[in-house]
Amino acid sequence: DQIATIKDLEVKVEIDIAKLEDFEVFALAFENSMLSTLRFVVQNGKIISANSKITPIKNDIQWDKNEIYKQLILENFSMDIPLLANVIYVYEEFEDRVLLEEILSQRFDKKISIKIPKIGEKRRICDLAFQNALLNIEKEQKNHGFTIQKELKSYFELENLPNDIEIFDNSHLQGVANVGAMVNYSANSWDKSKYRKFHLKHKNDYDQMREVLTRRAL
Repeated sequence: DQIATIKDLEVKVEIDIAKLEDFEVFALAFENSMLSTLRFVVQNGKIISANSKITPIKNDIQWDKNEIYKQLILENFSMDIPLLANVIYVYEEFEDRVLLEEILSQRFDKKISIKIPKIGEKRRICDLAFQNALLNIEKEQKNHGFTIQKELKSYFELENLPNDIEIFDNSHLQGVANVGAMVNYSANSWDKSKYRKFHLKHKNDYDQMREVLTRRAL
């Protein structure tokens, strides 16, 4: 379906740019502590190249849309890379877009434009780039989750892949405030709707864990 969508888009883009305008498209997505960047290169109305990258982000401080867009575009428009287009379309506005236009124009001694299309097929291709960036995050998460499942299956010598995993812990403060908790990992993600909290009667760790597991089983 995705290939068909891109091919359909190629036809529509070619109609939209009757002057055979060449351009590049950049989009990025951030979800579940993962950054996905995507670049489309369009020549003569056809997508001739699509490059993507997934980068884990440890915390929100590392997530700076403005800096990421600048770095992404500057890396792909360096003096060492042949200039394929002097028009860049981005999925969304970012703070230093105009400044980046000036930097690139000076670098290549010609006018370089960075635009955010609002309507038309160029808007659609930017939306497609963003959706592909999100899709790449989803694929990466599934692949990562599948690897963990295979490792658990091998380590515990299970017959089948563990698709629904529950993790338990218990705690107390010098014999008071006795609580237990359970988290759930299924469908390659943490399912907060299945999290549970238990108020416990026992005061030592062993009896508390037995109480949590018994209550969960019953």
